[in-house]
Amino acid sequence: MDTQSSKSSKCLVVLSGIPGCGKSTLAKLLYDKLGRIYVEEQRSYLKSSKCLDVIVVSYDELIPENIPLDDKSQQTWKECREEILFCIDYLLKKEISLESLTKSPPGVSDVLWETFYAIVRKQFTSAESVVIVLDDNMYYTSMRNKYFQIARKYTCGFCQLHLACNVQTALKRNVIRNQPITEDVIVAMAAKIEPPNTHYNSWETYSIVINTDSEIESQLPRIMSLVKTAMLNPVQPIEETNPALTAESRQICSSNVIHQSDQILRKIVSQKMTNLKGIAEDKSTLQQLSKKYIDVRKTCLDKIKTGQVSFPVAVDEPNVSCDINSELYQQILRLFEQLLKEIT
Repeated sequence: MDTQSSKSSKCLVVLSGIPGCGKSTLAKLLYDKLGRIYVEEQRSYLKSSKCLDVIVVSYDELIPENIPLDDKSQQTWKECREEILFCIDYLLKKEISLESLTKSPPGVSDVLWETFYAIVRKQFTSAESVVIVLDDNMYYTSMRNKYFQIARKYTCGFCQLHLACNVQTALKRNVIRNQPITEDVIVAMAAKIEPPNTHYNSWETYSIVINTDSEIESQLPRIMSLVKTAMLNPVQPIEETNPALTAESRQICSSNVIHQSDQILRKIVSQKMTNLKGIAEDKSTLQQLSKKYIDVRKTCLDKIKTGQVSFPVAVDEPNVSCDINSELYQQILRLFEQLLKEIT
């Protein structure tokens, strides 16, 4: 890849993690020190001392705290998040130029836009490069993927920082927050959260996990390296093709993936059953484990059919399912083992 021609001057950095894991602390560190690290690493050929702006967009500052706890609250919360997404899209569309951000974009309330614009104006100094840090829980993969699609739309860098934290540590930190949230919310989110999974989602390639049970400032060089790599390899737009041919190709590809996956899953279950025959203590145990394997196989296939998991590999070869060393086979095996572990 020609990094000189493809390099982007912008990067979206998505934080994820349960409340109390240290996202806001990390976001502040990135704002305070990432630009300085960038300059120190590249001082030999930078034209000025202010070559990297870090803009932290905190969802807590943009989503009203007084959303009522009723049936409408979830809808209001979703609408606020959608408006923030529009704001980020609009910001990149306008090339992060304060002069061009004269009015709120379509679909965004004047109140939210004024707050968003104030956040950007306070942090942006027209530097050569800009890193936009999204400070939010982002506990579902689908939430983060929306920002990946924006990065693709504007061909900019994209990376993820997942903050891993012990639930008990998060609960202790929550107590000393200015506005603590209920413990039930933290526990529930810890059960739901979906960390980046580079095995199944190729778009999450530029992701790292940071353990925040301990000091996190030492991770800044590692984070800077990830950001620079993402900027050198911006998300590329999808090439335009004939819509009819594209739809047909997707259908064929999807059918092939499902077929090959089904064949692989059958082989995995068959091998598991063969292994059981030599170690199962009684018929009842054998039947129970057999049922568990079949249930996991069905769950795996359902996830593949519904697009909950995808595999960034080619499956053009008709007999790829026969090769246990193929990438597709190994990825499905990892998925099977992961789901089996979850129900054990």
